[in-house]
Amino acid sequence: MLRAAEELGRVLDEELAAGAFPGAQLLVAVRGSVAFLRSVGVRGEEPEDLGGAVSDDTAFDLASLTKVLCTTLLAMREVDAGRLDLEARVADLVPELLGAEPDTRRAAIRVRHLLEHSAGFPAWRPYYADVGAAAGEPPAAADSAWRRAILERALTEPLEAAPGERVLYSDIGFLVLAAVLERGAGGRGLAERFRSEIAAPLGSGAGFRPAAEVRAPAERRRFAATERCPWRGRVLVGEVHDDNAWAMGGDAPQAGLFGTAEDVQAIAGELTALACARGPALGLVRPETVRRFWQRGEGVASGRGLGWDAPAAAGSSAGRRFGSASVGHLGFTGTSLWIDPQRDLSVVLLTNRVHPSRANERIREARPRLHEAAAALAD
Repeated sequence: MLRAAEELGRVLDEELAAGAFPGAQLLVAVRGSVAFLRSVGVRGEEPEDLGGAVSDDTAFDLASLTKVLCTTLLAMREVDAGRLDLEARVADLVPELLGAEPDTRRAAIRVRHLLEHSAGFPAWRPYYADVGAAAGEPPAAADSAWRRAILERALTEPLEAAPGERVLYSDIGFLVLAAVLERGAGGRGLAERFRSEIAAPLGSGAGFRPAAEVRAPAERRRFAATERCPWRGRVLVGEVHDDNAWAMGGDAPQAGLFGTAEDVQAIAGELTALACARGPALGLVRPETVRRFWQRGEGVASGRGLGWDAPAAAGSSAGRRFGSASVGHLGFTGTSLWIDPQRDLSVVLLTNRVHPSRANERIREARPRLHEAAAALAD
């Protein structure tokens, strides 16, 4: 394992030198124990107060890892408790989905379709501009009028395909899923539920960051910077990169979580232990529920789990060494989580590859190299 760890460290240094990201954290856990943890690079290249080194305590914008660490996991808990049926019609749970003129296709959307990204919704819409957030000033609170307006727009968004017809990765589908989850929880928001039901029991420091909280220089130095946002007019530090999530006050189902690699592993380690029927596990959900959500779908969704992605047959960001039962997810800011239950292996890679610009796509080459080297630690 020592030689494999040295090789992984070498690959990490090479990708940093090649400019794949200004800074990164990489954590590899095997059979429930951390086998590798290293932080490299800098939190940011601009402005000057962000030039410090990344440490193990630096928090990254987790971007779409929010979908699996929070939203999907809350759905798992609802299914596990018998409060949510994957085959339930979404319109029966949130009638606003049908709108003023019912669409027979919309009436056929089931909860499973939202998790499979096969509900027929488009990938994304600039709702933040529609509700007036393009001025660049943060909403007053996570329960702002902007947040409610964005959820309403998602519920009435025209479909691009019939449910189950094709898979199209969709932030809008997850906005609708949030409406389902919040309606079923009596209006309790995702941030509150994530904190009380997931982060606190598992000892994870991950959490949602409302933009208004990050002002003082000392607070900013806890975070890795992301992009220089053209419409907010500043380098983003501790405020969510995703535009719609920002307009929602940072409390969103598709993005908004911040945390360290160890914070992510606190959650990933619990799920891995449950899937592998290995202790210790706190029983956040039942093992059979984890396996159900990680099982490959049928038909158009055959290459995905419920909420979770699976390695592509060719060109996967997980590389070539993760097994066929593996699951994972990527985040636009340069984050990823991959879990191989057959090897009892989890790999958390957090980077700020979009700093200072999203034009940097070297991460596409870095991810498979790093994951192939990381998988060797489980051999």
